[in-house]
Amino acid sequence: MIRAGADFRHRSPVGSCVRTTVDESLSSKNLPTIIASVSHATSFIAGTRKSFACFIVPAEWAAQDQQESDPMETNSHEKKVSPDAASVVEEADKEVARSAARHRHHPVVKTLGTASEIADQIPLSIVCAAMIGAGAITLRPQMTQVGLKMMTAHVLANSVKRIIKNNFKRTRPKVMIEEQTYECEAGESEGGHDTSFPSGHTAGAVAVATVMARDLPQTAVPAMAVAAMIAGIQVPRGKHYPIDVAAGAVLGLAAACAVHAFWPQGRETRKPTAEHSRLAAR
Repeated sequence: MIRAGADFRHRSPVGSCVRTTVDESLSSKNLPTIIASVSHATSFIAGTRKSFACFIVPAEWAAQDQQESDPMETNSHEKKVSPDAASVVEEADKEVARSAARHRHHPVVKTLGTASEIADQIPLSIVCAAMIGAGAITLRPQMTQVGLKMMTAHVLANSVKRIIKNNFKRTRPKVMIEEQTYECEAGESEGGHDTSFPSGHTAGAVAVATVMARDLPQTAVPAMAVAAMIAGIQVPRGKHYPIDVAAGAVLGLAAACAVHAFWPQGRETRKPTAEHSRLAAR
């Protein structure tokens, strides 16, 4: 039967046509077309394997295959998960505070830290009130005006500081070191002793010292030196991070500038001219 079938294929017109078609397809002229077709089929099979890799191969194999096939896509993914600039700055800020706070038990740090408490809200308010009272007692209106401006700048800086602290939580360095916990995020807080940003001592000290330096030039050097000491000791004593201190300094400077810009200029605050001095001498 097989032989008969073979004879039929050779003798039949249909068989001869099929054989001719196959022979022509396998001829050297059509080999490039056949190779191209095989190549397309191979690419299709490879694409299908990648599409269903997550179902038929382990996840590690699929990830390795993707990395080998498209390394640029993998590198872009690694760039996306890399830490941003803000995280880098925050980590550096924490590391500086952690290193400096190791000396918080040193006698010098403790002494300067205690002295810096003069920039706390109540003590600094007493200093401003003393300036106002001294000007009133000695009949020196300029001193009284300076005391009032100092008090206003101090209250303004601490009011803004209070608003920020009520809506932003950041663990103090001392707590971060001793309790091994850290939090830095926006949110309601107690608004005072439990959060470090910004430095209220620095804000008040810089605000008052800036007013004194401008309106009483003879006190500029000691006032700014005291403000610098108060700001600088906050990090070693474990109360604040460097960014907290910088933010407090900017806040205090802004408060002093705002008071100077909007303070009403009365006659008693104007500097005497040469004509006024000559008339007073007569």
